[in-house]
Amino acid sequence: MGNKVSRSYRAFRARKLRRFILVGLDNSGKTTLKEHMLGLNKEGTVPTMEAEHFQVKFGGYTFLVTDLGGQVHLRHFWRHHYTGAQGVIFVVDATDPDRFADAKEELRSIFSDDQLDSVPLVVFANKQDKGNAASKDEVFKAVCPDKEKMRNRAVMVVACSILNGEGVYDGLKWLTQVSDRV
Repeated sequence: MGNKVSRSYRAFRARKLRRFILVGLDNSGKTTLKEHMLGLNKEGTVPTMEAEHFQVKFGGYTFLVTDLGGQVHLRHFWRHHYTGAQGVIFVVDATDPDRFADAKEELRSIFSDDQLDSVPLVVFANKQDKGNAASKDEVFKAVCPDKEKMRNRAVMVVACSILNGEGVYDGLKWLTQVSDRV
């Protein structure tokens, strides 16, 4: 009897566990998002130089998140962390349109990896608190590959300011709900 209850409890906990990867180009706001999710209020951030794993509670779920550095020389390591991911969080600096093409190329790479086939993606169009930020629709058109490359995956672009938390909850809530169906 105890063994059966123990298995049921483990199965219940597994349903409430989500494994996400946090990626994006350098200086997009990934580390600030991590600190926001952890409830930290740091003044300055240090760029992520290797994979950093953290756990956070959100809406009755436990997120196990892998924060991956966005510098050019680190991006080829991203794929080593895709196994088991149930969702992708991609952060874009909406105030830096000169780098939208680079972001699009990285998303193409993510979409083409079989380990992430059908895994949902939320794109945070970050830094909306700045006057020159592109809208979420502009970011979607600029960085999201064509539908053929998206391979029938659920994608949502959220206008946000990670610095003040605006839009973050909505994006994480959507990703949690959609990853329930994968």
